[in-house]
Amino acid sequence: LSSRLETLKSKDELSRLINTFNLMLTRIENAFNIQKRFTSNATHELKNPLTIITSQLEVTLLNDRSKDEYKNICISVLEDIKRLNEILNQLLLITKLSNNNIDLNLSKIRIDELLWDTRSEYLNLHPDAKIEIDLSNLPNDDKQLFFMLNQTLMKTSFWNLIENGVKFSTNKSIYISLEFLGKKLKIIFRNDGEKI
Repeated sequence: LSSRLETLKSKDELSRLINTFNLMLTRIENAFNIQKRFTSNATHELKNPLTIITSQLEVTLLNDRSKDEYKNICISVLEDIKRLNEILNQLLLITKLSNNNIDLNLSKIRIDELLWDTRSEYLNLHPDAKIEIDLSNLPNDDKQLFFMLNQTLMKTSFWNLIENGVKFSTNKSIYISLEFLGKKLKIIFRNDGEKI
């Protein structure tokens, strides 16, 4: 896929055909690379919850436990399965988006509430994380907090930014702030991890 035809200095039909062919090969190579990265990322994302579920169940089977312990383990495994299901839904959504086969279902969403909901859901699964949201810079008019967007896609974006921020920080913490600049909103995700 990385091979290309040698370009000609002339401007005739053959030269244009070679350029067109090389552009087509570049697009095909890019598509294959995107698919390879997607498969690698999807495998990584699915592997983590499956490893956690497997470990929990293996440890549980090592010894007899009380009814309450079994119940707590089942709750924990159920949360991991829900997260796994969420990842699968996100992957399906990405596939649909890449095939232009999706209705975006835009609706009026209050952005700060969606951010708080995402934070709460993340903390339910990762209670040791520290997620601070600074809302001190919100506009006086609540109407400016509403945006036409796809709630699932926006929540997925927030989740990924929070997850990466926590994962790559030194103390599992992230600081999020909202800044309104006229009619524009800027959402900043900061951690104390090393810059990439």
